[in-house]
Amino acid sequence: MNRLLIFLSAASSVIALLSVIWIIVPAPSSYIWLYSVAASEWSLWFGALALFGIVCALSARFAYGNGNMWLASVVIGGLAFIVSLYPFFSVIALARQENVSLSLKRYFAGLLKTNDSSEIQTKNFTTYTFARVGETELKLDVYSPPENTVINGAGVIVVHGGSWGGGTRNDFPQWNRRLAEQGYTVFDIDYRLAPQPNYLTATGDVKCAVRWVKEHAAEFKIAPERIALLGRSAGAHLALLAAFSAGDAQLPASCQDVETGENVRAVVSLYAPIDLLWAYDNPANQLVIDGPATLSRFLGGSPR
Repeated sequence: MNRLLIFLSAASSVIALLSVIWIIVPAPSSYIWLYSVAASEWSLWFGALALFGIVCALSARFAYGNGNMWLASVVIGGLAFIVSLYPFFSVIALARQENVSLSLKRYFAGLLKTNDSSEIQTKNFTTYTFARVGETELKLDVYSPPENTVINGAGVIVVHGGSWGGGTRNDFPQWNRRLAEQGYTVFDIDYRLAPQPNYLTATGDVKCAVRWVKEHAAEFKIAPERIALLGRSAGAHLALLAAFSAGDAQLPASCQDVETGENVRAVVSLYAPIDLLWAYDNPANQLVIDGPATLSRFLGGSPR
């Protein structure tokens, strides 16, 4: 029993520390960076794992009283627990600043919810082709408000991220469903990722999606003047570019045969790269993403 407690304490404490340490230490690769994002989101779960290791170590100490492994597990687990609290207290400060309520119950319940992909495919959205450019079909997934939901008549066009050369539509379906539950009709769209440079084609595809949604507004029970763009990361940059260049002949829509306008009512930009010149000159962790090379591929050369 003593060996089992020591093993559980050491394993729990070490796993917790190796997970949360990437919250504060720069990731040496893109894979570890992705893991660090997950560790930040679920840091309190790793904190609970660290506490479990500490409890096992103390139980071994008081029950059997020999060896020093328990002390090492307590130290490692304690360090992991302290680091795991960093995102939590950061969020508390931000929530107070923005007057947003937090719920530990909902936080811990989030990991226990299942995401049945088959249900998503068959019940939550319908896929349409909004444009054909050459041999490429551009599609979008439509999330309509559920039954017994008050439809507010507004549409949200979602533009995925992925450094302008990756990612897929519907990469965050839970957010689409959440917006639909609030009465919005959500359109999660494709845009061309290749060949690069694709700043013209990607922006044109977003504008084309706006035109298609406006043209079919009555079908989805939305008002064409109540359409917003919502983008994440590179998708947010494209959303801003499409919105603020509406009608600009230098950044034309991909579907010129559609005469509907491409202006939108609002843009929601989530962590968009805005100043590409600054980003080119001041790259972040290049072990995670080579910023200058990514921008050069997107733009066809240096932004200078």
